[in-house]
Amino acid sequence: MSDEGGVQAELGSTPPPPPPPPTPTGIPATSTNGFAVAALVLGIVATVFFWTILGGFLLGILAIIFGVMGLSQVKSGAPSKGMATAGVVLGIVSMVASLAFVVVLIGSAAHDAGHKAHSFTFCFDHPDDPSC
Repeated sequence: MSDEGGVQAELGSTPPPPPPPPTPTGIPATSTNGFAVAALVLGIVATVFFWTILGGFLLGILAIIFGVMGLSQVKSGAPSKGMATAGVVLGIVSMVASLAFVVVLIGSAAHDAGHKAHSFTFCFDHPDDPSC
């Protein structure tokens, strides 16, 4: 009987607590540099829309400004140096492409206007010419 009493005493005791949950082993959360992300996004959009003044030039300027601000934060320990640098580079590329596009557009328009003015003058002086 004493064995049965010992078994009952063991069965009636409180069970041990469950083991603690495992510690998370995922990748620790890292912060990102908001100015660097903004510079990269603005640089990409500016590069895609280089053929417009608003898209190529103005957004390119904003990409450069945000990229420089992001790079200054990188110097003080913030991450995302590559994004900030890419934003600055894309901003410069979009501004140069936008200016080149405008120069070509103006040159083409001036050439067409000069050609039409020349043919108008020619046609005024030679109204019987079949090319007029």
